[in-house]
Order: sequence, then structure tokens, then C-alpha cells
Amino acid sequence: MPRDDLTIAPVRSPRSEKTRARICQAAREVFLTQGFDAATIEEIALSGGIPRSTLYTHFRDKNEILQAISDEYLAGLRRLIEQLPAPHPTRGQIDHWIAELAEFGVRQQAPTILLIHFSMAVNAPPAAKAFGAEVMRIYAGRLPAFANAIQPGQEIELVRCRAVLLELGWALCYHVENGGDRISQLMLQVAADLFERFLDGWF
Repeated sequence: MPRDDLTIAPVRSPRSEKTRARICQAAREVFLTQGFDAATIEEIALSGGIPRSTLYTHFRDKNEILQAISDEYLAGLRRLIEQLPAPHPTRGQIDHWIAELAEFGVRQQAPTILLIHFSMAVNAPPAAKAFGAEVMRIYAGRLPAFANAIQPGQEIELVRCRAVLLELGWALCYHVENGGDRISQLMLQVAADLFERFLDGWF
């Protein structure tokens, strides 16, 4: 018999998982065209061809849907970040890793654009804020410069860290949206420059 203080993850049927995936797919499309604030549950349900009552059996609100999108995306992103040699990758390793990141962004085009744009917004939805914080924690678990930046009293390093990730995020979005043209390649190169400098402590 399970203990009362343990949280047991719900077991979902294949049909339930399929419905959730359909809702998330519809939400990605609506969020991309309408933005998070303007999007409605009704539009998401209509886009997915799902009754609103069915949607509500899976998600309480659109932030929960965004959280589900984020969770799935983070699983792949975590694996990718963990491929970056630690604790001090060479410039060649950084360039190779950023190229892999760019390919991942192209494969995951909609969530890449959504989560990066939403997490950078001044009034970011809670799920997007949580996404940004978790990305920072993943980097901090691998790279000392990031781990140092999130320590108390390291505000200037945290600002530098966020600037590096901001530049990398914009470069990645531009690359995804513009098919890897010359400008996007240069933006990724500049992002790699800043990433390297931050890790080396001279940014």
C-alpha cells in the first residue's frame, strides 16, 4: 500500500496520451499565431478538433498546456546539454555543440520558438519562467561558470550569464526561422564567442 506522503504519477492510457499530444500540438500552433495572452482554451480546442470538456479533463488551463510542452522539450534539451564536454569545453567542442543545438532547434521548431520567446518576455507565463530557471539549473549542473552565477551574491555574474543565454536564444530562434542563412550562422558564431568567454571568465 503506497505511503500517504508519496506522490504517485498518474498512469495514462495510450488513448489519453494521444489526446494530450493532440492538445499540445494544437496549442503550439495557436500560441505561435496568437501569442500566449491572446490565445484561448476555446481556440486551442477548436484547432485540435477536441471538445472543450475533453481538453479540461487533461489540462486545467493554458499554462498547464505550456508546461506540458516545456516538459517534453526540456527532456530533449537536457540530453543535448549533457553532451557538452564538462567542465571546460574547448572552442571546437563549443562550436560542435552549438551546431547540434541548432539542428535540435530546427527539429523542434515550434517549441523552440515558443519557449525561448515566452521565457524572454517581461510578463512571461509561469511555465515559461519555470522553463528558463530549469535551463539555468541544467547548465549549472554541468558547467562551473553557470553554477557560480546562480550562487547568492553573484548578481553581476548572473546578469552576464543571462546575457549569454539571451544571445544564444535569439541566435537559435533566428536560425530556426530563417533556415540557417548566412546571418544566422554569424549570429550563432557570436553566441559561441560569448559562451566561450563566459566560461573562461573574461566576458
